[in-house]
Amino acid sequence: MPGWRIGIDNGKSLIAEELIGLLMERGFPYKEIALYGESAELGEAVEVEEHEFPITLRAGGLDNPPDILFVTNEAPDDAEAIPAKLTISAKEMLNNHVALVVPEVNSAEIAHGLHHGLIAVPSPAAIAVAIALNPLAEVYPVKRLNVTTIEPISSWGRAGMDIFTTQIHRLLNGAPPDEEAGFLGDLAFNFMPFVGSMLGDNPVGSVAVSELLLERELAALFPPMAISTFRCNAPIFYGLGAVVNVEFETEFSLAKVRDLLKESPGIMLIDESLREPVALREVVGSDATMVGRLRQDQKDKKHLTMWVALDNLRKGAATSMVEIAEMVIRDHADYFSA
Repeated sequence: MPGWRIGIDNGKSLIAEELIGLLMERGFPYKEIALYGESAELGEAVEVEEHEFPITLRAGGLDNPPDILFVTNEAPDDAEAIPAKLTISAKEMLNNHVALVVPEVNSAEIAHGLHHGLIAVPSPAAIAVAIALNPLAEVYPVKRLNVTTIEPISSWGRAGMDIFTTQIHRLLNGAPPDEEAGFLGDLAFNFMPFVGSMLGDNPVGSVAVSELLLERELAALFPPMAISTFRCNAPIFYGLGAVVNVEFETEFSLAKVRDLLKESPGIMLIDESLREPVALREVVGSDATMVGRLRQDQKDKKHLTMWVALDNLRKGAATSMVEIAEMVIRDHADYFSA
């Protein structure tokens, strides 16, 4: 095929802008990129590297549907109704009929996704943990996984960032947060020990809905293990970090763990003997998953603690989606002519 027709739903989202930039940057052989939006957005355009991409109305069907449709996590719930040959989605889709794929972890699942015309990428937090854990789990079976995330404002989308920025300006000028800003207003110069909404009465205690989602995503990517997550929102714009504690079935060699991480694709292992541990702002604009602060428990040598960080919009979403598309057109191009 001389070139691929690409569609991106919710074309004015932060991830859409990253997707366009990555398709251009990586030389993806596209023929056209169409951005879909609502009627109120018609006439608007997204500019990336001096190229303008106008918003096209998605409702009512399309005369020229895309070969590959990217659905961002902010897109409407019926975005998959766009008649694309293949949909790659960053929206929550956990069921037995959808292939959940992290390119470095389970790219073989792409073939399963093509059978249904739909492939999903998990949340940025799940992608970060999965990339770091996978090379270790292949050598040392995992018994228990505990994850605490620190997540940015950009995970709430462009509208969330605008609300948050407005509240920061209000506080700097001596005004209280706008009550209508809700959670995002409270987060200004603050730190929240949860992400999203909390479950009501729960027999196990205080649990956020997003934590259950992350646990389900990780369970779908790995063999059975005990998984517990704790997600936090920080007043930062970009970059996601996670403190990951792993209990293996057997004792492990810390030197071997370092070698496994160093040799794994997509991972940048930080050597703290040469520099300070990685800060979240360092991952912004990078496609690497950065891993550091490796520590083996001296009382129980089956336990490993590590710090994992990535750019939540880039590797945590857009880059992973584009990598899947690259694998599809490279290894399964005949799928589009079937």
